[in-house]
Amino acid sequence: MEKKGLERNIGVIGGSAILIGYVIGASIFVLPGTVAAEVGPSVWLSYIIASIMAILSALIAAGMSGVLAVPGASAEFVRRTWGEKMSLAYGICYLFIACLSLALVAYGMAYYVQALFPGVSIIAVALVALVITGVFNLSGNKVLTAIQTASVGLLVVGIAVFVLGSVPHIDVSNLTPMFPVGVFPVIAASVTLSFSYAGFTALVDLGGEIKNPAKSLPRILVISVAVVTVLYVFISLAMVGTVPYAELGNGAPAYLVATRFLPPGFDVAITLVAIIGSYTTLFALIQANSRILYNLSENGYFPSVFTKLSKNGIPYNGVVLITIVAIIMLVLLTSLIQYANIIVFLLVGFYVLYAVGMLRIKTKMPEEYKNATFKFSGAGFYIWPVALIVGSVLYAIVVAKSDTQALIVGVVAAVVIYAVSALIIARKKKSARDTAKDKV
Repeated sequence: MEKKGLERNIGVIGGSAILIGYVIGASIFVLPGTVAAEVGPSVWLSYIIASIMAILSALIAAGMSGVLAVPGASAEFVRRTWGEKMSLAYGICYLFIACLSLALVAYGMAYYVQALFPGVSIIAVALVALVITGVFNLSGNKVLTAIQTASVGLLVVGIAVFVLGSVPHIDVSNLTPMFPVGVFPVIAASVTLSFSYAGFTALVDLGGEIKNPAKSLPRILVISVAVVTVLYVFISLAMVGTVPYAELGNGAPAYLVATRFLPPGFDVAITLVAIIGSYTTLFALIQANSRILYNLSENGYFPSVFTKLSKNGIPYNGVVLITIVAIIMLVLLTSLIQYANIIVFLLVGFYVLYAVGMLRIKTKMPEEYKNATFKFSGAGFYIWPVALIVGSVLYAIVVAKSDTQALIVGVVAAVVIYAVSALIIARKKKSARDTAKDKV
């Protein structure tokens, strides 16, 4: 009986909705206020600086999508350009980052639920949110894509209402002094806020489920980067322009702004939009990363139980495992900003893998590069990957200077994950040798 594979049933609109939902979530409603309280009203500038790395990573992701369009494509790309050991370490680290992100987003969303229902437990609300998201991810791509498309549409409309409703109340005096604690904290904040842009390579991992992926993926990435950057800049300006930045670190800054300046009832509406926006990210995180686990299991690194698909084509065991690990990360969470910095530090490591991989692609994947419908040529073949490498190194330096504990956790996690990967590879090779001897 032929094994059932993942279906190509996600188009440009649905893919854009999934990616925007993946990127925009609790971060747009929590991090601007939290960061503004620390660095001042120039938080909007931090978002613009962070968008540069987002654009570079999206360009490299587009190049990756042009040569590979399979489930878990980013892990496969690393395997083909870096080797088996690094690919496995990458895949495990990616799943680790996903679970950290799920915990962070669920926790941030819970602040808005608490704004509506004072006294409820933040941890309890976040835990329930993760469980609900995991259950919905078992419903199938068609149902999930429909939910994502509707939710992202509502999210964008809600953000537009929030921004337009706040603009008449912007007080220019709130925007000065622009750098109350200096320029470096604004640059360091751009690193933290890069978490808000994390995920522009996620859709590459859904390549096996995208209609006409070579053409659709680059379009999806371009649309998503543009929409996300504009939304981040305007919503952060609306927050710091209407409320003194020192008051925005309460965990639910959009609710605070809405209660002061928008008509009665809009505070509840904006809060619901924040909650829905968080769910779009939770949905997409579990959806994309369960496919990475599927890919790693297909290659024999994890038990084959994670390659089993439900009747509607969902790798259900992967969805369950990721949800459980995310709940564990949630219980361990102590600081939103520290989790964000750990994630960004590990992500810039990924960017280096991607960029160097693109530089190796002509020798490591010559046929795929030759036949790619989207690829870099001429000077661009070198400029974009090198720019991403330089940006990643600078980001790592900033994390080292601004959040030493996050740096230590990130380095330790990377070392442990690589060691575990080496052990799995060694055992896999030993098993293959023993099998060969038995056959002889």
